[in-house]
Amino acid sequence: ANNFRGLPSRSFVQGLLKKNPLNTKTFRSPVSGVVEKILPDGTVVVREKEERAHKLCSVKVAEHLDVSPEQIVHYIKCEVGQDIDIGQVLARKGLPHDPDACKSPVRGRIKDINLKFGIVIIEPLQEELELTAWIPGRVVEITGKGCVIINTGTTVQGVWGQGEEAFGPLALEGAHQGAVVVRDMVVREDLQRFAEVGIAALITAGLHLKDVNELKPPFSIVVMGCFGEQKLIPELSELFRSRTGKHAAVDPFTQLRAGVSRPSIILIDD
Repeated sequence: ANNFRGLPSRSFVQGLLKKNPLNTKTFRSPVSGVVEKILPDGTVVVREKEERAHKLCSVKVAEHLDVSPEQIVHYIKCEVGQDIDIGQVLARKGLPHDPDACKSPVRGRIKDINLKFGIVIIEPLQEELELTAWIPGRVVEITGKGCVIINTGTTVQGVWGQGEEAFGPLALEGAHQGAVVVRDMVVREDLQRFAEVGIAALITAGLHLKDVNELKPPFSIVVMGCFGEQKLIPELSELFRSRTGKHAAVDPFTQLRAGVSRPSIILIDD
């Protein structure tokens, strides 16, 4: 008599609140490899094993030459086990420079020539990637991704920069190919001359941004002061002069918004 209409009984409410065993679900990686990291959103990043990171490439030679599968044997210009480059002729009907020849879309090794289906199967070769260490030093650690190199030196922070990481001997007088040139102030003619010489990078107290935007110099630039007429402060000028001819590494990366990052210069001691 004390129950209100629409109010569920106590036993029913308890049934709703009863804890059920958690459901489980298994996620399996589509590739064989090593778990690199687990992101905050639950994403699991897996680095695939190198030997499994490439798939076989099938080239439809018969279809390309418009012949029956077994007829490709008369036009094939490669053999099983042969290494080939991208664009190398696999089969052709006409002369050596036949524009309609069937060419390889990848660099790899011929794994099979299938006369039943008229295809050539290519196993892509792993590409070697050469990375420059940027600074000389002693290797203290080698991992599956690279190595750690240490050395001693002085780091100088700039104000603005553009270009890629660069390195070379520090040059305060003159300019030569591959050098990291230091100047108080540079003008348009200087930028043009440095581009012709082929310097690696320019460290300067100031320059005109208009000249940089119009000429688009092919070398890296780090500005230590600001745009316009400037001179290096005496302490910096003396530091650079004391390191003339020694190795200098330049990182011109600049980010002025969120997460500000300024360009830097590393002057190696040895």
